[in-house]
Amino acid sequence: IDSFKKFNDTYGHIQGDNCLKSVSKILLSVSDRHDGYTFRYGGDEFCMLFSNQKYIESVIDEINKSISEQDFRINEEVIPIHLSIGMFAEIPKKDNDQWCCIDRADQALYQEKSHRYRRKTDELA
Repeated sequence: IDSFKKFNDTYGHIQGDNCLKSVSKILLSVSDRHDGYTFRYGGDEFCMLFSNQKYIESVIDEINKSISEQDFRINEEVIPIHLSIGMFAEIPKKDNDQWCCIDRADQALYQEKSHRYRRKTDELA
C-alpha cells in the first residue's frame, strides 16, 4: 500500500488496520476467483501466489479497478488508496533457495514504485 506510513500517522492505527482489512478483502476475493493464494507479507505488503501466470495481467487490472472503486472513508472524507504491484513469474528451480522468488518480486515492486514516483514527478514539472 503506497504511503501507508503517512496514512497510519495521519489517521491513526485503527484506521490503518481498517485500510489493511479492506485491501486484504479485495486481494483475497481476486485471488479466490483465480485459484490463487493471498497472505500478508509485511506491515503493509501482501503476497499473492498463482499456479498459472496466464491471468496475471488481468489479475493486476482487476485489483487496481477494485481498489479504485472502493470508497475508503474516514469521517465522510474519501481517502484515495494506491497500490504498487511487483510481479514475478517463474517456476522455481530446485537449486533456488526459498527466498529467490520473493526477492525477485520485491525487485519488481521497487522498480514499479520508482516508475510511479518518476511519473508523478514528471506530471508536477
